[in-house]
Amino acid sequence: SFMVVNGRIARVDVDSGAVATLSGAHVGSTEAEVQRLYPGQIRVEPHPYTGPEGHYLVFLPRDSADATYGMIFETDGQLVTSYRAGLREPVQYIEGCL
Repeated sequence: SFMVVNGRIARVDVDSGAVATLSGAHVGSTEAEVQRLYPGQIRVEPHPYTGPEGHYLVFLPRDSADATYGMIFETDGQLVTSYRAGLREPVQYIEGCL
């Protein structure tokens, strides 16, 4: 699904299917796979609804040119159940709407 802010797509949410990130992470990837795909760029946080079992794997961009973007993988503690990417602030919204 897409989130539109001020008439522009600000965030993309993926919760099923074979859609993968450029690095290859997808729904069904293990937490370890995501961390291997993004070495040193993932911060693990408890999921706000399903923690401490579930996690947010928060992508931390290395390049300052990417600082306005974000990506969060939601997991059940083992596998990615969904992920979202786009502008950093909308990506941080827990719910998919404003």
